Amino acid sequence: MKSALSLLSSAYLVFQLTGCASAPEAKKEEEVTPVVVPAKDEASFEKWTSDSQGLIEEALQNDTFHDHLDNEEEKSTSLSQEDFDEKALQTMLKRDANFNAVAERFRKRKGYAMPVEINRGVLKWIHFFTVRDRDRFERFLARGNSYRGMIESTLAEYGVPKELFYLAMIESGFQFHARSRARATGMWQFMQATGKLYGLKVTDEIDDRRDPIRATRAAAAHLKDLHEDFGSWYLALAAYNAGPRRVDRAVLKAKTRDFWKIVAAGVLPRETMNYVPKFLAAVIIGRNPNRFGFKNEAVEAVPDLKAIAVPAGAQLRDIALVSGVPLDDLKEANPHLKLGRAPYRLGKRYDVWVPEKHLVAMKKSEDLLAKLGGKRSIHVVMAHPERNVRKATKVSTRAKAQARKKVYRVRRGDNLHDIAKRFGVSIQAIMRVNQLQHSRIYPGMALKV
Repeated sequence: MKSALSLLSSAYLVFQLTGCASAPEAKKEEEVTPVVVPAKDEASFEKWTSDSQGLIEEALQNDTFHDHLDNEEEKSTSLSQEDFDEKALQTMLKRDANFNAVAERFRKRKGYAMPVEINRGVLKWIHFFTVRDRDRFERFLARGNSYRGMIESTLAEYGVPKELFYLAMIESGFQFHARSRARATGMWQFMQATGKLYGLKVTDEIDDRRDPIRATRAAAAHLKDLHEDFGSWYLALAAYNAGPRRVDRAVLKAKTRDFWKIVAAGVLPRETMNYVPKFLAAVIIGRNPNRFGFKNEAVEAVPDLKAIAVPAGAQLRDIALVSGVPLDDLKEANPHLKLGRAPYRLGKRYDVWVPEKHLVAMKKSEDLLAKLGGKRSIHVVMAHPERNVRKATKVSTRAKAQARKKVYRVRRGDNLHDIAKRFGVSIQAIMRVNQLQHSRIYPGMALKV
């Protein structure tokens, strides 16, 4: 009973947001699908909610809700019930409401940069976020608010709706280290092949999909292309989730480009059919979080970041030591650097992100920063800042390591772990020196150790 009352409470909030007046006298309700808004549904609000209860409870038991994420935090779903105002609940039960009028009011509502509508599928997710998954949704709201300025300004720069901010919420909860079972990674859950199309590099040294700034730019460009291809934001969102080819096939099978009719035809994967309603529910709640009982407290925004070019191989800890910028600040600004340093294989210089408040310190250290990297010892640079690059390289740690290098011929049964242990070096060092993309080795290979 408490679950039913909680559902009524969350649904009532939706109707409050629209300012819906009392509906005409109820007529006989027609049979409808759970997603498409019926054409002549004049039933009372209480009757409509009661009829929807079974559909909503059945949907809430669906195991596919979290199939696209495989993070530890995503696995812990809060089941806390929403507190409701008894007086408001009693008032709601006495009034009638026309669901069609509510849906139409949302369609005509101003202030959205893309179509935002409500139907039974959307209400199902509003109930899920405000009741069943309330604690986690509130955490996502708080985390997202710290990135809101950066994301919305990027979306505006690419000319796409600011509401797409909430797409990162349902994809990853704004977690840049999120990784799905399908190996989609980052805040915007890019697959490696798709990310590559939009300039996101993935190597053994970096993963640009974890870079909030680069990944947000790629997501905005990708969504813009999808919208241009399909001419519909709902189909573009479906294609973002399932892939353009699958959506193309669904359009051909359903013989329509109306997303809701495609859903009714059942020609899309279940996760994709839930994807757009889930996104719309997040948009509706996110625009009025206080009305849904969320705290929506002010959080500190992530600092503005600026790109600073450093030599290939420059360690973040060395950059911090030279410039005086806190190492933790550099690490937080560059979560995509897997090894904590600028990559070797992407040119002689690489742009790392630095909080804008530290730009002055970085500018003052330009000369020292220029001497960092794989060919420079941090101790030599700090002790002899007046030396030029060629003099410093004579006593660099890289030069000393080069003098100690030996060539080992791989034998049958060898592996990198045993070889590294035998010569007292790391596996990563062997792979880097020999430019290995993977750890597989073969008998007869000559390895520098």
